[in-house]
Amino acid sequence: MAVLEVRSIPPFQIDEASKLSLTAFRDYPVYQVVFPNSDSPATIHHEATRIREESAEEAKNPPPKKWHLCVVDTASPEDRREILSYANYYIHFPDPETPEPKPGSQEITSAGRTAPSDANMEAWNFLVPNAIAGRKAAMGDEQTYLYLATLCTGEAARRRGCGTLVLDWGKAKAKELGIPFVLQASPDGVSLYTKNGFKPIGELRKDLSKWGGPVESVDVIMRWDS
Repeated sequence: MAVLEVRSIPPFQIDEASKLSLTAFRDYPVYQVVFPNSDSPATIHHEATRIREESAEEAKNPPPKKWHLCVVDTASPEDRREILSYANYYIHFPDPETPEPKPGSQEITSAGRTAPSDANMEAWNFLVPNAIAGRKAAMGDEQTYLYLATLCTGEAARRRGCGTLVLDWGKAKAKELGIPFVLQASPDGVSLYTKNGFKPIGELRKDLSKWGGPVESVDVIMRWDS
């Protein structure tokens, strides 16, 4: 009998989580534009390196402010537990996410996150400030919140409750910290988040036609309060 559990990603499964985080969104217009080679070794390696470095940094400087989590079936033998879902949370503070170019580069960073070498940098530098400005406008004076940066589930594991487990983890953490829980939902994800008590507080509208994407791509900024 399956017993699903949310836990920190073990080091030996970081590459697996990295690949899932990129390939699960291959049909999402923003990812198609920004990461045209989402399953390339360079892109997967870049994402895995980020997860490793952030996890190591958080371990050295408690209490944590970023979390890389996975959902696994604990009924499976530990050495064969596939990652069913991957999630990345962080606490957003008022100032650190102001978009600025990385030193010595024209690349804009978001919460310390940089783009892989084969990303579409023009699209990245357009979309990152767009998302940051949209969340800032939607949240007004409340600029400290728990942010769900990524939630993805492998195709074979969908409709097993993995997403709800990850959201329950976030709700418990937001309640513990006494801050709102915020996320940016693609059109496909809105129903899951609505079912779990999230309310829409804004929209992010993007014209991706310059890079071969749709003229209008809409994401929904959503919020949950305890």
